[in-house]
Amino acid sequence: VRRASQGFDLEERGRSNQCPLDRSVLFSLPTAEAPLNPERTRQALVLQAIRDAGLAFDQPGRYDAFGFELTTAGMARAVLNLQQYLLGLDETDIAQASGPSLISYNYLAPRAVAMANLIPALAGLNDRPYTPSQRAAWRSIVGCLPCTLGLRNNEEVDALVLPHTFRINLNPAALLGEVDAFFADGNGPLADDLNQLLAVIAWSCVGCWFEREDRQRRQQQAERQQRQADLRRVIEAVTTPIQRLRG
Repeated sequence: VRRASQGFDLEERGRSNQCPLDRSVLFSLPTAEAPLNPERTRQALVLQAIRDAGLAFDQPGRYDAFGFELTTAGMARAVLNLQQYLLGLDETDIAQASGPSLISYNYLAPRAVAMANLIPALAGLNDRPYTPSQRAAWRSIVGCLPCTLGLRNNEEVDALVLPHTFRINLNPAALLGEVDAFFADGNGPLADDLNQLLAVIAWSCVGCWFEREDRQRRQQQAERQQRQADLRRVIEAVTTPIQRLRG
């Protein structure tokens, strides 16, 4: 995703032994040994979270699909995208997505599922594993996404309003008890978890819009080249006999 990747360039961002999402320190550096390589620490953390979430390539189907219809290829691409995304996060808050975006069920489904599985896994690595009730509430909340994305499939919208829009749809009246219990920490880590999920979805919508624009641009360019080639053939078909007669 070109626009999103501009904000999370892997070569320019620093690495650390902090959680990619809430920035808390995950590993204390040993005083009697050489310091850990920050890049390797971050990479090891993300890879372990992927495995704990059941998203590794040798763990087919061990993740929670949250009611989404998914393909193996789509999930493989989504996990790779999110691995790069998490490795590229710096130590500041994620910038909020804005500008044109496209809600596409097929594009967003694997990314939403991958991130929704990764967030509890990262929380566990950060010594705050979800309780059974929190995990059930998280599943109920995320389980509202398939219907939400399906109803708004192929809709264009400013990415700035997407998190708020999705948040409303993820808090239906039937789930108020679970939602209230889940967010009992106010603006704490659990609230941040949902914010991170919505941020990933918003950035993915921006990326989806740019990918569609790029496809359309390449298609239009190919059509122009084809028309030019057809025109040259017509001109040759007309001029060649005339040139022969003149010759």
